[in-house]
Amino acid sequence: PKTAPQYDDQGRRLVWMVLKALYGGKASGRYWYELLRKTLIELGFKASEWDPCVFTRRREDGNYYYIGLYVDDTLHVYSDEKEYEELVRILRERFLGYSDLGTLTEIFNAEVTQHDEHVTLTQTRYIEGLYESLCVEKTSFEKTPAALDLLLTVTTAREAGIIDEELRSKYREIVGAVLYVAMVSRPDISLAVGLLSRALESPDQDCLDAAYRVIRYLMGTKHLGIRWRKGGSTVMFGQVDADWSKVKSTSGFVFFMASAAFAYLSKGQPSIAMSSTEAEIMAASLAALEAVFLRGLVEDDLGLHQGGPTTIGIDNQGAIAISKNYMSNGKTKHIERRHLKIRELVQEMRVKPEYVPSSDNVADIFTKPLARKQFEKLR
Repeated sequence: PKTAPQYDDQGRRLVWMVLKALYGGKASGRYWYELLRKTLIELGFKASEWDPCVFTRRREDGNYYYIGLYVDDTLHVYSDEKEYEELVRILRERFLGYSDLGTLTEIFNAEVTQHDEHVTLTQTRYIEGLYESLCVEKTSFEKTPAALDLLLTVTTAREAGIIDEELRSKYREIVGAVLYVAMVSRPDISLAVGLLSRALESPDQDCLDAAYRVIRYLMGTKHLGIRWRKGGSTVMFGQVDADWSKVKSTSGFVFFMASAAFAYLSKGQPSIAMSSTEAEIMAASLAALEAVFLRGLVEDDLGLHQGGPTTIGIDNQGAIAISKNYMSNGKTKHIERRHLKIRELVQEMRVKPEYVPSSDNVADIFTKPLARKQFEKLR
């Protein structure tokens, strides 16, 4: 309390012991999670072994109840309306201020729209806000989020190492804002944001212009988002790609379910690949590990049986051959074991690499800037 004394009569500094977690405290979020977790388990829910913020309850009669947590927000997916009403009643009794906001229409600064055949996630309002607050010059919109030479732009700025504090502050603000959009609803800007993130320490004016370009592209395509097909296939499949570069290459993968991209990544590789095949096998192993996690989540927690190994499309025949062949030779013995993890997962029948033509490999959009025609096709 502001009125509480800070020192005792002898002038010694007082230290106050907090009996309960206070909002905003360093460990408060952890305490809140532990309390909510304990409550849900008491109510018959099972905490996921794959994701600590997913809780499930499935009945023998086929009824299911899934809860997703995000701090103090809960997302409910259920088959029995009475079970939902009873749970809301209990939570209201135990937690002061708990409220039922009804059918999901907004989450993570994103709009959720339900149609007869689809459920769509967009961030139209958030993008409009970014454009109005961050774009000083309201110029024409862009058709793609990145110029073809964006990697060169970023590399040049990093090598120059010139720091302009005002420019860097503005640049970081923009990159952070568009990174959030990429994570929530817009996989099509993942590569652009990933490359821009490599120049956070010493961006130049060209990098800042490239960051503004992403916002202009988003504004021109603000109604696009992720769309799930109701009744669509729950068997997931993925595609992976790598951009072999003189600097560290870029890995990209995407996994689909119910006709939507529900997991995706664009990330710089930790080391320089010696060949395009090596770059591809590094990316494929990264995607295979993601497939293991996703399979655990959808099979163990959601009860969506996959019926066989998860197919991962690769556009490099050499990488496919290496992933299926345990023989060692001079072309592969220098590759670290962790980059060959896909071999083990193929042997265990968890993943199945298959060839996909480069022109049809959607993961290509996560590894290199593309010309408009090919970009829009893959998008």
